[in-house]
Amino acid sequence: MKANTPSDSTEILLALRGLSHDMGASQMMLDHSFGRLKTLFLPSRESPPSMEDIGNCLSQVEACMRASKGYLDDVIRLSTSGAADMEPEPIEVAMVVDRVLTEQTPLLDERAVRVQVRTPLPAVWCHPNQLKQVLTNLVRNAVLHGCSSTAPQIVISQCLPPHGDDSMAAVRVHDNGPGLDPRRRREIFLHGHRLSGAHANGSGWGLPTARRICELFGGSLELDTNCATGTAFILALPDAADAMGQSGDLAPVEDGRQWRLQLDARHTGPSRHEHSHLANDECRMTNVE
Repeated sequence: MKANTPSDSTEILLALRGLSHDMGASQMMLDHSFGRLKTLFLPSRESPPSMEDIGNCLSQVEACMRASKGYLDDVIRLSTSGAADMEPEPIEVAMVVDRVLTEQTPLLDERAVRVQVRTPLPAVWCHPNQLKQVLTNLVRNAVLHGCSSTAPQIVISQCLPPHGDDSMAAVRVHDNGPGLDPRRRREIFLHGHRLSGAHANGSGWGLPTARRICELFGGSLELDTNCATGTAFILALPDAADAMGQSGDLAPVEDGRQWRLQLDARHTGPSRHEHSHLANDECRMTNVE
């Protein structure tokens, strides 16, 4: 099954602006990673770099190049055909989180941000690159705009889906910063809008694009207004087990400019699998069972 976004000019423009935002962020990470690699071979170093350090830097450069290539492919596809590959499949969120944190390692290290991943995380019905784009935006947004300046931390965990919809699976990304002014909460999802005091490199397209992606797959991206400290976003997408349990073919349907999955039945079988990855002895990324 192949699913494409509608070829509406407004939708294509929004998608291209969102992709340009993410390509810029990916390029920044590539610059950071390559800079870290160059410092390992500076003549002023007292000792030669270890193979482990070199391997880690090369892995980060490779991850950033792979992400940039994916964004470029999407831009080319959109500009030539007016459509993007949106074919959904069962995706383990934990595996995508792992990729995102690997790519964002230079930024996380630069800001000394501790990321706590509480497992298990759910499996969702989405396109892997689109899900990674959403999670990358949420993590970068937390690092650049949300975290505490003294002991920055992000917690990624499973949570109850909004509105008690048991056909959905939800993930919460929570930072420990000062939080948002309640009077400005509606503004964060406005296209091209940046709050005062936002990071200089921000474009105002990250969060609106992330929300639009979730909506295209029949999900949602919301600010957790019940969050007592810091800022938290709740990402909800169709539960993979529920979607795979459908008796008929899962065909996308178009309703004007709104694209979503046709999910008519509920699955009553096993739903989630536990994960045991992201182990890191340096405790920047940790699992909490």
